[in-house]
Amino acid sequence: MAKSSSTIQRLTQELLNINIKSSISFLPLFLLASFIFLLALIYSPNPSSYRVFPQRSNGTKCDLFDGEWVRDFERTPYYTQGSCSTIPESKNCEKYGKEQGFVHWRWKPKGCDLPRFDAKRFLKIVEGKRMAFVGDSVSRNQMESLLCLLSQVETPIDIQEKDPEDRFRTWYFRSHDFTLLTLWTKFLISGTELLENGTGTGVFDLHLDKLDTSWPQKLPWLNYVVISTGHWYFRKNYLYENNNLIGCIYCSESNLTNFEPAYAIKKSYRTTLQYINECKNCDGIVSILRTFSPAHFENGDWNGGGICNRTEPLGNGEVSFGGTEWEVRNAQAEEVKREEGKGFRILDVTKAMTMRADAHPGIHWNNQWMKGYSDCVHWCLPGPVDVWNELMLEYKSIKVVEGDRKSEGSVRLLKYGEAIPVVTNANEKIEIVDEANKMVGTSVIDGELLNFYKVFKATIQVVPKGEGCTMKGSFEYEKASAEIPETLIASRNLLKRPSKNWRPIFSRTRMLRFVLL
Repeated sequence: MAKSSSTIQRLTQELLNINIKSSISFLPLFLLASFIFLLALIYSPNPSSYRVFPQRSNGTKCDLFDGEWVRDFERTPYYTQGSCSTIPESKNCEKYGKEQGFVHWRWKPKGCDLPRFDAKRFLKIVEGKRMAFVGDSVSRNQMESLLCLLSQVETPIDIQEKDPEDRFRTWYFRSHDFTLLTLWTKFLISGTELLENGTGTGVFDLHLDKLDTSWPQKLPWLNYVVISTGHWYFRKNYLYENNNLIGCIYCSESNLTNFEPAYAIKKSYRTTLQYINECKNCDGIVSILRTFSPAHFENGDWNGGGICNRTEPLGNGEVSFGGTEWEVRNAQAEEVKREEGKGFRILDVTKAMTMRADAHPGIHWNNQWMKGYSDCVHWCLPGPVDVWNELMLEYKSIKVVEGDRKSEGSVRLLKYGEAIPVVTNANEKIEIVDEANKMVGTSVIDGELLNFYKVFKATIQVVPKGEGCTMKGSFEYEKASAEIPETLIASRNLLKRPSKNWRPIFSRTRMLRFVLL
């Protein structure tokens, strides 16, 4: 039934006889086009024979953000100070004498294994796009990790003049037309430092309902934005709403309400998410909110002799998932959930990083800005901060969603849920919309289906037939390897059934199912 041209397999097949009026709107075809990938899932090779990412364990639900650190001496870093020239001196822990045992640990999520970062796959997804990390120096820390990860495939070009404090940087990957930048902001919201005799006091006036003007104007230009904040709130700050002073953090004024940092951070996230949601020129932007990354000072604060000299991760029984830092994480997660359904996604790294007291620079950095102090806030490169980008990729936070999701050039994410054991998602691009011939053509550009097929394309056409119509599918696919057996689409026609009526059923946990009545 399938004909071969080189390694490309082609198949044309009648899929469904549907007894509905042939004058029905063409719009439902966009749902039917997605149905083709359900066929691929149902009739793909046996999942027990091939690795699927993330790989599930014993049918347990996969939770990428909950798990433990497992020692793995066979795990080698993605890069070194020799292979990544952009590692900052302040994060180059190996250069400054830190013992490297901390790199031989991997994050083991509950119910599945987290695969290693695939730089080629990432660059394929973001080709022609622009991504910004918005936040403080810990946000920049993640961008620096991603820069090193991607530089193993392509050397980026620094296209922005370096500012004196290294806060705003832009990098360009020419062969993938991908731009990566960092937009530095202490609080996300507006913060003005109070001066005393012309000198900064380290105390800020924070306007919880106003954004810092340094970054929002860039949003319409971006495809992806990774947002985070946190550490600058852990100091004395005065809080304002509607230009009125409402209280403070860590203050002693008896006439002011004292708020915890989590309150102000929650408000800052709310203001940020509302702005993005209401941004008229930000259609299609993917917004990823990273949760709080704890510091690990022991025997004192950052300016009181605090150190971080542990040599192994903390175990689940050694840490308390509560207190101020966990309150901050919960506040951030609640605000993302509050905007659920509006395209915001969470990158929850708090639990994993609470355990990694061993992976900060400590005294092993160049102390350019803070001579004599231990850095127990930022993360060594390479190190567990690389896992943030592993999670970002495998969690499908990087979703290619463009256009109106139904016209040519639009890209849609299809999720299949836990009910189907082979793969859980695929990104499809709508290549052809032919209203006259009632035909839609799509192709898979990302997702777990590409673990089995290098190429997977489908064309679906509805042809009038009597009082109803017939849906025909034309498939083109190339197997990822010769060992993968032929898809059963090529040998079975189980869906070719006449029906007097049909209706789509949507489920929150499953892909669109067609039920023949």
